[in-house]
Amino acid sequence: MSEELRYMKSEIEKELAHLRALQRRVYLIEEKMRKESEEKRINKLKEELKESYPKMEFTPRTLRLLRLVGTQPYIPLSKEKEEIAEAIAENYE
Repeated sequence: MSEELRYMKSEIEKELAHLRALQRRVYLIEEKMRKESEEKRINKLKEELKESYPKMEFTPRTLRLLRLVGTQPYIPLSKEKEEIAEAIAENYE
């Protein structure tokens, strides 16, 4: 009986390891899809802004400021003050 129990436990561990690996793969695929979707949205926004403002340049700083005014992904209210303070501080670095 003891040997059978050890065998079942080892099989369970193998299956759990396999499930963890699958879970990680799913997470990575979802993350990639989210980033691709976000990049498409940002590129569309850039195109729209370029139509109205042809000389507009996009830097990490300007994209961060756009995010703060609501054209980028949602910032939770609890982090909004921190994000705004960091964006303003970047202007003085």
